Amino acid sequence: MADFSNPQQDPGTERRLLLVFALTFLVIIAFQPLLKKYFPQAVPPPAKTQPENQQPYQAGNVSSTQPAPATSTRGVPETAGTKQAAAESQTVVENDVYRITFSNRGAQATSWILKKFDDDQGHPLELVNSVAAEKYGYPLSLWSYDPALRSKLSSALYVVSSNDSAAPDQSTIRTVTFEYTDKDVSVTKVFTFRIAST
Repeated sequence: MADFSNPQQDPGTERRLLLVFALTFLVIIAFQPLLKKYFPQAVPPPAKTQPENQQPYQAGNVSSTQPAPATSTRGVPETAGTKQAAAESQTVVENDVYRITFSNRGAQATSWILKKFDDDQGHPLELVNSVAAEKYGYPLSLWSYDPALRSKLSSALYVVSSNDSAAPDQSTIRTVTFEYTDKDVSVTKVFTFRIAST
């Protein structure tokens, strides 16, 4: 049995160890061109630019039917290349199941009540916790890793338009659209609800 407690026992061991290290280094260097050939480095994606004729991003549930022309539009002080509302307003979408209140500030839901469910006090169940929403954001708000953009998207005054249309089953569909545009960003959020059945 070999005694490894004394490194001076076999001077050839050190030479063999150095030879192994040298050969390993040479193999790594020799295979570099092959690795580059068969495993190319990832190329970073090119910067995305939005073509002029491309539609802006739309969030929410979009109806598969073509909506009728908008029947209401609120506060549109537009200058060249900008679109934003003049004042804060609320939009309510309601049926026999829920009552949703949107604010055009951030185009987000500030209240979402389920009429057929009760909370601890016997009132209709409110899904939006206003204390938590102030800290973490309201439902249906947009989120970005960029804090400045996130703040802009949640505080901008969106232009609101809404219209009702008939679905194939003759129920009434309400489409609510929020739009905001400035020199840096363009946002369109579309929400579609079934508000009545015939």
